[in-house]
Amino acid sequence: MRARHGLRLVLPAVGLLGAGIQLAACSDGSGSGNGADAGTSAGGSGGAGGSGGAGGAAGCPQPLTECDASCVDTTADPANCGSCGSACAPDEVCSAGKCALVCDSGLTTCGKKCVDIQTDAANCGGCGKDCQGEPCLAGACSAQSCLGGGLGRGDCGPSKESCCKSALVPGGEFFRSYDGVTDNYKYKSWPAKLSDFRLDVYEVTVGRLRAFVEAGKGTQQSAPAPGAGAHPKIADSGWSAAWDGSLPPSTSALTQALKQGGGWPTWTDAAADNERLAINHLSWSVAFAFCAWDGGRLPTEAEWNYAAAGGGEQRVYPWSQPASSTDISADHATYDCNGDGVPGQNNCSPADILPVGSRSPKGDGRWGHADLGGGEWEWVLDSHSQYPVPCNDCANLSPGWERVMRGGSWIGNATYLLCSTRGTGSPGAVPYATGVRCARNAP
Repeated sequence: MRARHGLRLVLPAVGLLGAGIQLAACSDGSGSGNGADAGTSAGGSGGAGGSGGAGGAAGCPQPLTECDASCVDTTADPANCGSCGSACAPDEVCSAGKCALVCDSGLTTCGKKCVDIQTDAANCGGCGKDCQGEPCLAGACSAQSCLGGGLGRGDCGPSKESCCKSALVPGGEFFRSYDGVTDNYKYKSWPAKLSDFRLDVYEVTVGRLRAFVEAGKGTQQSAPAPGAGAHPKIADSGWSAAWDGSLPPSTSALTQALKQGGGWPTWTDAAADNERLAINHLSWSVAFAFCAWDGGRLPTEAEWNYAAAGGGEQRVYPWSQPASSTDISADHATYDCNGDGVPGQNNCSPADILPVGSRSPKGDGRWGHADLGGGEWEWVLDSHSQYPVPCNDCANLSPGWERVMRGGSWIGNATYLLCSTRGTGSPGAVPYATGVRCARNAP
């Protein structure tokens, strides 16, 4: 049959081919006879009055391909993409003979995933650009507090790396406050199961908190939005508007609180030599607000304990190898005022407070975290009460209780550095040797 007016008549191929007839290519009528049927074969003799037109491969006009008795464009047909029978997934289109994801506006196709290259740490700013343990912010590998680098932001640890570096903690099972060796921690009473998460390698430095303060954060007027800083698997674990009043009323009140009390505060109003020291004199409320602003959250007590204990290894101290080893020295951690080389409670001074990561790598935990024992106490999310049971990515969110802190400090004795030891403090109080380390959600 001949197409008229430049149009092609689409017919199933099976019946015609069985009769020895092949579909003709699209035509404006040239090369045809007097209106009779097309030739009996491609390029064969024409019908009465004319020679046959050139036929397409397998009976379909070029560039179409016959697939299951239909003529299709394999460069664009999602059911036959690239070749007959090669179907794309429901969320894919066929483009140039290859299946490709259809991503929502603002997302980019990287491999087989739709990602936001502004925030995806494995594809930060472009596909395949891995942040290697740092968060991705606005297409750049850095948390808010380390943007631009500088003192206390880009020069932490022995290798002077980003102070915002985080390390993956693979999920698993363990027993909270158990090491099987030390008194009070010999009983497997509190099992817990955790999903993967990331934990900052270093405690938050003075330099990082300065970025927070300079951004006008940490006050009642700039409190986190309700729900900010939530654990993705724990309901109601984000910021509550009821906590706004526990923040300082102004930036000047915040900086004054960071300097008040004894114990040698590390904050200085102007950037100076303390930028790589861990911030101390930090309340739980300000610690929460900081981590939420920085793209993270407070770790749960179970997460912190798990990271320090090496998960199922159940280490006595974060660095213990074997896990049951009770060895501890000034090479592992700053504690008992040993930072200046002269330990003892009668010899404490500001010189005992060392830059974060000063005892790395010997004092690091199983997954490379520095100062999980010693340095400054670290706030966690939980209220201080009995451990919740069962515990699958759990936290104690009981209202009205004091909050838990972990890890001991530069001024305390070795007992406080045990992975199983718990400390406590009021959310709005400013303990003199307490800082924070942020957790982040695993990709």
